Amino acid sequence: MPRIIAVAFLAVALAMSIASCGGNSPAWIALPSTAELPYLASVQTRKDGAYADQPFALKAVSKAHTEADSQLISAEQCKNVKVVQTKDTIFIFYDELILNGFSSMRYDPSLPRPFLCDMQKTFCQDMLGNFVTAKNAVSNVCTYS
Repeated sequence: MPRIIAVAFLAVALAMSIASCGGNSPAWIALPSTAELPYLASVQTRKDGAYADQPFALKAVSKAHTEADSQLISAEQCKNVKVVQTKDTIFIFYDELILNGFSSMRYDPSLPRPFLCDMQKTFCQDMLGNFVTAKNAVSNVCTYS
């Protein structure tokens, strides 16, 4: 009986350690960056067969202080999400977005602040068009047609 309890305890401990390490978490994929950006932005996309687009998270890590990072946004569902990075701001253009989390807190001056922009608004359409005209990199985070 003590062996059964010991084996059960070890099995539970192993399962908990694997779960706490995020064993099934997808990798963070770096978005295109330039030398003038003081941070690196990455996206993590999860699989979800219940909707046409995949849930995602977006984070930024300071180039100067690699311990300084911030998860800017996490979304359950999305439709046509594009990201444009500037020195101080990450612009998140979207057609539809259901958020799990959103943080505009800066933990380091080199981290960007997120700016959500609804593509239903002419202002946002014009802003994205200006970024494209200026040849800023536009990253498709979530696409649907």
